[in-house]
Amino acid sequence: AAQAFVGGLTYKVMSTFTLPFQPGDYITVKGVSGRVTQLNTFFTKVKTHSGQTVSLPTYSLWNEAIATCQKKGQICEVTFYLSPAITSAQSIVAESTLRDTVHSSAYIEPSGPVNIYYTQRPNAIELKATATVTAAEHSAAFSSEVTQQFLAFTRQKQIPLAHVASGVCAQ
Repeated sequence: AAQAFVGGLTYKVMSTFTLPFQPGDYITVKGVSGRVTQLNTFFTKVKTHSGQTVSLPTYSLWNEAIATCQKKGQICEVTFYLSPAITSAQSIVAESTLRDTVHSSAYIEPSGPVNIYYTQRPNAIELKATATVTAAEHSAAFSSEVTQQFLAFTRQKQIPLAHVASGVCAQ
């Protein structure tokens, strides 16, 4: 226990100067691959691609070779506002098309989730898609691609919009 404490404390002090990875980075270490969700003096938590959270003793990583340490993308959202006069059939087709458009994007992380959300607003129905892009620098291209394709679809199928779409990527 004392070794873990001293090792963790030493690692914490040293990592403030040369941090090899940080929360949000994707790493492969000790046979575990995933996104670092928490890094503290005693444990480093990694969420694997299957969704499991693995806790690794931080001090044990001090002498480990980190196979990969790269910053993956970020969660992006693209929001559209449909007219409240939209029919249920149009709503279903719009949701399906938005999901397909996001899934077909070359900019998303294939193993990441794609979520579609509906929210009733006073003068519109908000239809929002979220996905993880492969790299932060692809955020604008992803938003633009999805927006262009979805707006072309709504024009073709005459699905009424409340107003133009907006895309936002979380930092």
